[in-house]
Amino acid sequence: MLLGSNVENASSVNLTLPYPSGWVDRVMLYAVVVCPDGFGPSSIPSGWSLVASKTPTTVFFAVYQKVAAGGDDTTPTWVWTSARKTFGKIVQVEAEYNTTDPTDVVSNVTYITNSSIIRAAAVTVAKNDSYGVFFGMCSRTTTVTFTAPLGWTEVYDGGGTTSDAWVTIADRSLPSGSTGNVDGSMSDFLTLKHAIMVVHNPLRSRRRYFHRMVI
Repeated sequence: MLLGSNVENASSVNLTLPYPSGWVDRVMLYAVVVCPDGFGPSSIPSGWSLVASKTPTTVFFAVYQKVAAGGDDTTPTWVWTSARKTFGKIVQVEAEYNTTDPTDVVSNVTYITNSSIIRAAAVTVAKNDSYGVFFGMCSRTTTVTFTAPLGWTEVYDGGGTTSDAWVTIADRSLPSGSTGNVDGSMSDFLTLKHAIMVVHNPLRSRRRYFHRMVI
């Protein structure tokens, strides 16, 4: 997984996110976006599409996707109608996916129990060796750290007090069938939190894909 730089704003109408260094075309990009003020963007960059979003309490959480291509604007901008507190990061995952139907299933269920658990609700995976990405997000004025769900590899854990947003990203290969609830953990009890889990639709079942993580 290639990780772009964090961008966070205390008050701005624009959130401009750089592509990861070393990105390549025809490979999936994801952008994780958090607005602790609770508002989604009024416009998103050309070519990007919303995977899932949720405003479970007073914070907007979202994941967007795009297949990278030559000629891309490598500093795409999400725009709000008025200045907001925002955080964002683009990642590129080098994993096999069906180019005509890249996403098998998405988990995007609210879980705001006051606890240290950050949960992506169970989904049913169609094919063996499907690639999964877990995006855990929360808002707090002081630092929050994460522990990846059991069996997942954490590739990012960070955020900042400029935006009051904190994010973890983890990935793994998933077997077919139910994932069960996928629970990461945080360093404190919170309700301002959400997790989105995306599962790729691979080209074929029973073939292990290649993916790598570069931090």
